Amino acid sequence: MGSVTQRRRDKWKVLLAGAMLAICQGPVSAAPCPAGLIVRQAAPGDMVCVTRENRRRAAADNARAALLWVPGPFGPKTCAMGFVWRQAFAGDVTCVTPDVRAATLKENGNPRGDLDP
Repeated sequence: MGSVTQRRRDKWKVLLAGAMLAICQGPVSAAPCPAGLIVRQAAPGDMVCVTRENRRRAAADNARAALLWVPGPFGPKTCAMGFVWRQAFAGDVTCVTPDVRAATLKENGNPRGDLDP
């Protein structure tokens, strides 16, 4: 195991790398969504605009994801009976009810959350 001094240096390197990454990525738009909507953030980089209620739903779905996985024909993250993968983004294996998945796919079809004309 390394010395205390080495571990401190390593921590500073990680902090410095994170700060440099944040600077290099440039400014992030403060308001990517129309008024009244916020980004869903079902995963890092998920920028679909939704209501606050739907963002809370996505966060709750994420929090209980592992509770709904069972070993099955699709691997260890097969959904329990009555649940399906959400499909908020490629590779999303969060299990939700079919109606939540339908709502999520509808959100994905209108990522800025613009009102129907």
